[in-house]
Amino acid sequence: MEEVIDHYNNNNITRPRPNPRLQYDFDFRKVGSSAWRYINSSNELSAFERQIDAVIDNGGECRIVNAATGKVVQQNHEKLI
Repeated sequence: MEEVIDHYNNNNITRPRPNPRLQYDFDFRKVGSSAWRYINSSNELSAFERQIDAVIDNGGECRIVNAATGKVVQQNHEKLI
């Protein structure tokens, strides 16, 4: 099982989540790190564009995960769905 940590309170995040309030979760990590850090959620993929740019510009990697299924739907700027 992969490690996902809430960036703000360091709690572990478990996916898939039953009945999530919002559809997509945004995670990031430093290249080479094994742990993903959850930042926030949205119902729109486009809501994460500035965050994606900021993570990549700072040498990190990011992904957007469907909270209900745990499936990665976008890695950096590449949509996987």
